[in-house]
Amino acid sequence: MIFLDANIVDVLLMNLTHVGIGLSIFLFAYLSNMCFGIWQNTKILGEPFDWNKILNSFIKIICVGAGIVLLVMAVTFIVPFASAVGLEIPKEYESVINLIATISACLYASLRYIKEAWDKMGCIFNGKKVEGKEKAEE
Repeated sequence: MIFLDANIVDVLLMNLTHVGIGLSIFLFAYLSNMCFGIWQNTKILGEPFDWNKILNSFIKIICVGAGIVLLVMAVTFIVPFASAVGLEIPKEYESVINLIATISACLYASLRYIKEAWDKMGCIFNGKKVEGKEKAEE
């Protein structure tokens, strides 16, 4: 009963490649949101620039990125583990499980920050704060 075979290593590397691309999209969305947040907070809301917010944002990027990588790795091992303990999962489900985990984890995080960045950009161009928020998040 071998849990780690060549196939699982290939699947893991493929999933990590997809996660790398997804995390790049997340990083671009998050940094865009940060830039718009800095402008909105300092120029529109008149708050002082705060380096702690920048530091916290970079810590958040690292934590979210590591969390997504670990989540995808865990999901990648579900099917081989199930097979190793005697629960056979059809091959077509394996690829669906891996795709859903890989894509949804990155897309969820990316789309959230894309929407926030888009809202902040609109408010910057209109010269007003984000509706429903007293303070823009970074």
